[in-house]
Amino acid sequence: MSKEQSINVMDSSTALERIGGDFSFLNELLDLYSEEYSARHKDLQEAVEQNDFIRVEEIAHSLKGASANLSLTNLQKASYELELSAKKKNKENVIRNFHHLDVEFQKLSDWRQQIE
Repeated sequence: MSKEQSINVMDSSTALERIGGDFSFLNELLDLYSEEYSARHKDLQEAVEQNDFIRVEEIAHSLKGASANLSLTNLQKASYELELSAKKKNKENVIRNFHHLDVEFQKLSDWRQQIE
């Protein structure tokens, strides 16, 4: 995968700079992020299905912060858009942004498999 493609998933240079250039530590953090995302995804899906906008907003906010910490810019943006949609109680946009979040997470997963 080219550097340009990786930037679409993660700003690797910024993430590595934050943790002192330790690539193996970055991989550990990405593993933890993936575990957290997977655990929260089920709760998020239930909240979306139940129109629990407050819970959607809370989970999206948490994912936004975790994404920002790892320079996962597209996931951060997708989480932010989901958070805003939930805050506005816009069901249609919540569903659309929830699916967009899934797409961005899948891109991260695909990218990580390609760089292993």
